[in-house]
Amino acid sequence: MRKMLAAIGVGVIGLLLLALSILRGMASLLDRVGRVDTVQTLRASDATLGKPVAWLLGTPWYYPALGTVILALIAIRLLFAGRNEVLLEASKIPTSAFITVDHSTLNSRLVKSENIKDWKVFDQGFVFRQPQPKTFRMWTIFLLFEKPISAKQFAVTGIGCTPPIYDTKYLSPQHAIVTIGGDIAGMNLQLDAIF
Repeated sequence: MRKMLAAIGVGVIGLLLLALSILRGMASLLDRVGRVDTVQTLRASDATLGKPVAWLLGTPWYYPALGTVILALIAIRLLFAGRNEVLLEASKIPTSAFITVDHSTLNSRLVKSENIKDWKVFDQGFVFRQPQPKTFRMWTIFLLFEKPISAKQFAVTGIGCTPPIYDTKYLSPQHAIVTIGGDIAGMNLQLDAIF
């Protein structure tokens, strides 16, 4: 809302400068045509218009036009700067999740959370056949935040156990993807945002 009001204010000032530019351009056109008395009447109206307005009428026509262009660019910047707004508003909001992972991802549950809107846990099993058959599981935890954060990493700690190797694969102000290599079935995991 503030951006919109600021853009409207800049637009109004820009329109005033544009009107002044048009008026000044008309005065310079009258100068060239030869109607000097009209322009001198405009310039001599210090008493009725005030010194600032009389000074503006005495400036070249392209000064207000240049001001109008600059204000139009500022208004465009104010109106369309919302793309990076999330990044600008992201802050160090405490964000954490305490997840109990069951042998089935359907039975995993979020015990306690801070700034977590939604979450999902998925697992994928791999079988390595060389030199002996071995099953390897990869777990992926998706976290969606209520408010944007500016975290650099997520730390995974096991409550009562040591979790396997983990990595924050993707982290944005709105969500994170954390992968864990190895079996974490039956573990209690604490995920904390590191700023």
